[in-house]
Parts: sequence; C-alpha cells; structure tokens
Amino acid sequence: MRKPAAIHWVATFLWLAAGIAFAVGVSLQFPGTVLDRMWRLNPPAYATFHPAARLAGGALFALSLAVGATAGGFSRCRPWAWWAAAAIFATSAAGDLCSLAAGGGLFRTISGAAISTAFLLLLFRRDVRDSIGSERR
Repeated sequence: MRKPAAIHWVATFLWLAAGIAFAVGVSLQFPGTVLDRMWRLNPPAYATFHPAARLAGGALFALSLAVGATAGGFSRCRPWAWWAAAAIFATSAAGDLCSLAAGGGLFRTISGAAISTAFLLLLFRRDVRDSIGSERR
C-alpha cells in the first residue's frame, strides 16, 4: 500500500516544528550565539521566554524530542504517532484560540488555529487513517 501524500506533509511539518523548538531551546540555553538573531522575528516571545530562559529552554528541548519522535513514528504509520500528532495539532489550535480570547494578535492566532485545524483535517482523511498501522517493519 502506498502512503498518501498527506502523511509526508504532516511528518515534514512535524520535523520542521521539532527543529524550530530545538533551535529556540538552544538560543535560550546558550545565549549570545548567532541564533539570538531569530528573536527579532518575535520580540514579544523573547520577552515572555527570557525571564525563565533555562526552564523554557529545557521544556523546548523536551518538546523538540517529543515532536521529532512523533514525526518519525508518523512517517512510519505508527498508530501511537497518529494519536500524538492529533494531540499536538489539537493543543496548538486550542492554544491559539485561547490566545485570541486573551487579546493575542488577530492574524497570528487565527492563522495558527487555521493551520493546526488544516493538519487535523489531513489526519482524519480516510486514506491517512487507513494507512496508519499498515506498515510493518
């Protein structure tokens, strides 16, 4: 059985998210590197993370590991990874909606929730669900 393209898209997005979480974690754990430049893209996030940089950096390393494991498992059509990916995207969408309710930026929160919801819709496609658990190695 050939894997649907949606599996590749979801896994790729999860790998990218894991890489970003890792880079942000490195930046927080080891300030003064070239990675500090990325904070220019989102100064409010820096203001939020900086006071607890060590703790936040460690949490982002853990998040990176969990999301990376989910990406690897999902690309191999493991059932546990489908559930983990669904939890990741549902949590992200819920967080964006809570941020909107708390007065977060309209475009950022709506677009984040829309992207997470789009990935949830990909997860629930019949061809994706039928592929989960089909690969044995």
